Amino acid sequence: MKNNNRAAIRRLSARSLKNNKIRNLFAVCAIILTSMLFTAVFSLFSGIIQAGQESTMHEVGTRFHAGLKDADYKQYEKTASDPSVKKSCYNILLGFAENIQKRQAEIRYMPFEEALPDLFITLLEGRLPEAEDEIVVDTIVMDELNVPYALGEKIPIQFQFMGETYEKEFTVSGYYKGDPISHASELFISEPFWLGIKGSLTEEDFRAWNKEHPNDDGKGLLSVQFYFDRPSHLEEKVRTVIENAGYVPETELDYGVNWAYMENRLESTDPFTYCMIAGVLAVILVTGYLIIYNIFQISIMSDIRFYGLLKTIGTTKRQLRRLITRQVLILSACGIPIGLLCGYAAGMIGVPLMTRITHSNEDLEISLQFHPSIFLFGAAFSMLTVFFSCRKPGKIAGSVSPIEAVKYTQTKVKSAKNRRKRRHFSPFSMAMANLGRNKKKTGIVIAAISLSIILLTLVMTGVGSFQIDQYLEARISGDFMIGGSSVFNRTPNVYNYELDKKFADYARSQPGIEQAEELWLATGKFIKLDEIAKAGLLKLDQEGKLDHSFGREPLKQGAIYGGVFGYTDGLFKNISVLEGSLDVEKFQNGDYILLKCFFGNDTLERV
Repeated sequence: MKNNNRAAIRRLSARSLKNNKIRNLFAVCAIILTSMLFTAVFSLFSGIIQAGQESTMHEVGTRFHAGLKDADYKQYEKTASDPSVKKSCYNILLGFAENIQKRQAEIRYMPFEEALPDLFITLLEGRLPEAEDEIVVDTIVMDELNVPYALGEKIPIQFQFMGETYEKEFTVSGYYKGDPISHASELFISEPFWLGIKGSLTEEDFRAWNKEHPNDDGKGLLSVQFYFDRPSHLEEKVRTVIENAGYVPETELDYGVNWAYMENRLESTDPFTYCMIAGVLAVILVTGYLIIYNIFQISIMSDIRFYGLLKTIGTTKRQLRRLITRQVLILSACGIPIGLLCGYAAGMIGVPLMTRITHSNEDLEISLQFHPSIFLFGAAFSMLTVFFSCRKPGKIAGSVSPIEAVKYTQTKVKSAKNRRKRRHFSPFSMAMANLGRNKKKTGIVIAAISLSIILLTLVMTGVGSFQIDQYLEARISGDFMIGGSSVFNRTPNVYNYELDKKFADYARSQPGIEQAEELWLATGKFIKLDEIAKAGLLKLDQEGKLDHSFGREPLKQGAIYGGVFGYTDGLFKNISVLEGSLDVEKFQNGDYILLKCFFGNDTLERV
């Protein structure tokens, strides 16, 4: 027989809460801390992703999702009109400023002023050039040329285009703050200047010239940038756009994707990384679960006689669970919003702090960007944790009989023999005896404390692992490097790799120098192949496994484009062998070489 007693359950629940203010305070505090924990973790995780993406995007030089290489205007129009492309732009490379030695300075024509923020360019003063002699430069170039930060200043530029050398004095129409993370400075010229040097040349003329002169690859053609709806499956999306336009990807129209986006990079993440992430989330969840579980278990056990009395007047298990659930909802409604706000505030403070610790560039300012998912995940995980935590204490309250509730003391009766053994009492023995009253509860409390320490250790280890010194140690074999300007600024047509021997000897003789090693290199060379090597590479070419950044003709002629390096003995200890083995003595007889391959940002050596 059913009866409508929901109103009575509501009154009992409200009065129980009213009579247990101290208990409610501890419960709300536990919920706030748990909610704050989840929200802070999600905020910091989101902030780490944002900081990593932003830093990498500065290196790449763009926020755009993907782009096309060496395209013509017809190809741009057809691909940019695809429904999946939300925003697009292009710029044209004219050349590299040869009189800028400390930094690669790329001279480009950019007709899209609204796209500048997506290239991390914000004009401090001025506008994009309009007159033929106007130019936009960055402060790094102005510093090298000793030009004041002011509009109307004169900038001398020398560059090569289609085999001709151009020397011109430009007038600064705008300037922006140079980004030291970016690989190059962008110098923007006007449309009249571009049309003037282009003359009657066509895009086919540019393709033919670039094919014969690999160092001029890309000059005169469009570098296209795309935004899609989301930064996921970027390679698949850009290939689809190219195919929808009627072209063959890589063969007729090459492309690139912005590998800075974490959402796109996670698609190729190995299972071990996913297991690590899942393990960290499990520790966080269990920590929050145990915090709230302990509070609710203590609360239920302290009110066990009250629940037993309710059972004597006919209250069912379901009604008791409903009573406890209602109390949990009220406490959660008070605690979770406060925890979400506190956790988000902790994230806003923690993200810039972590950015300053983990990134050496002081100009990189990262703040936590608001995203609804932070609050949604924080609230969802908090609610799940609260309900799972109170589920078992609720079962205990619903299953206890009135007689058991009256007799309940949370301890077992000891035999007379065991009682006689405890004659001498001390604070330590009393504490141990209290812990032994309920070993299960004691174990849960210890587990909660241990997991909290583990979680703190994981966070501190994670933050501490982002060290710029370790990042640099994996990429340079020493404390610092010296070399010709072209070693660090690889401007085409400018070859200054040689280091003055007197300067090298002077640097080596300075106090504090414990060891100095040397690296010799010859880059930008076409290396001749024998018939065996040529046949092997042609086979790989037929299988579509070769990159044709410098065209197919050199390979057909029995050559590949690359660089030759020489090492002193001390540098061999830094080589990571991926395949084969490295025998230094055998290598030095001159019959062996080491092949180097690139994986993302990591340069590794292959025997």
